Amino acid sequence: MSMIEQLRGRIVPLNVREVADLLGVAESTVQRWVRNRELLAIRVADTIRFDPGVLADRLERFSISTVETQERTENGQGGGGLVLVSNTVDEG
Repeated sequence: MSMIEQLRGRIVPLNVREVADLLGVAESTVQRWVRNRELLAIRVADTIRFDPGVLADRLERFSISTVETQERTENGQGGGGLVLVSNTVDEG
């Protein structure tokens, strides 16, 4: 079962440590991604939580943009950098 399928089957929100472990990065990296709005999170006081379905959507979009970037680079079409599409949060 893929990581995205596992996330889609989960209903309980993830915390920073779980997301960091899942992605193989430091907790501070996940927190930076939240501050930069590269990952959408739910904040309640000092607690950060992630909706598993929203996280799965983000990872899926990220993996698609990574593949497209790699294909353009391999075909000599430039685009050597990775394109990140940030999620925005309406803080109404």
